Amino acid sequence: MKEAGNIYTRLTNPTVKIFEEKIALLENGESAIATASGMSAIFFTILNVARLGDNIIVAKQVYGGTSTLTEHTLKDFGIVTYTFDVNKPNEIKELITDKTKLILFETISNPTTTIANFYKIISIANKFNILTCADNTLATPILIKPLSIGNSLSIITHPASTTHSQIKQSDLKKYGITPSLLRLSIGLESPIDLINSLKEVLK
Repeated sequence: MKEAGNIYTRLTNPTVKIFEEKIALLENGESAIATASGMSAIFFTILNVARLGDNIIVAKQVYGGTSTLTEHTLKDFGIVTYTFDVNKPNEIKELITDKTKLILFETISNPTTTIANFYKIISIANKFNILTCADNTLATPILIKPLSIGNSLSIITHPASTTHSQIKQSDLKKYGITPSLLRLSIGLESPIDLINSLKEVLK
């Protein structure tokens, strides 16, 4: 343990290290930490800055799993979550307290694809000396590099019955996820192929 190196693969190993270095390079970051999933990455981030009695501020327009984690699971850790409309970033100012440790949002929200006003959110956070966390899952560093401020297959999903099916109906409405909402992940295919895919899913 006195010398740096890969001594135990569950702690560090060369494969993961290379992956982390590549991600950091893509994001223009100093370093990166690989986790088992996106949700574990968010959980890891929150618990590294917030403790019992603290609070975080989270955009309403986020992935359903993130909403469940921040609005329900974190209660067991004594961490309070306040939410704001990403289209109204000034709401953040009214939610900040001396116990606020983090402002969390998605660069492009899942599944409503709402684009956050990064500059406004970060400006408010900086004014109050609060950390920001930008989930860049949908955009990827190819489109957006939060630290610096295609896919060839189209995927069509119905969030209310799939990715967000665990959310209560009342909460779905609050997050802007209506029964008629469809999410399109569009790559480099031709318009005709995309139209055919839409026709197929709407049958």
